[in-house]
Amino acid sequence: MLLHQGVYIEFDNFGKEFYADRRHRSVLQGLFARDIERVRAIKELIDCCFLSRIKYWFLTTFA
Repeated sequence: MLLHQGVYIEFDNFGKEFYADRRHRSVLQGLFARDIERVRAIKELIDCCFLSRIKYWFLTTFA
């Protein structure tokens, strides 16, 4: 696994949860994972002691 070699990973596209007809897949360049799937993957990585290999940042907007 590349994580054992020291690479970092990041998760993107949180909040992009919408229906995409598979016939139009080329327009979307693939289907997005649902947020719950991303969270489960992150939890599994953390459970396997890879928290330090996960890059994350928070975007906040102040009005």
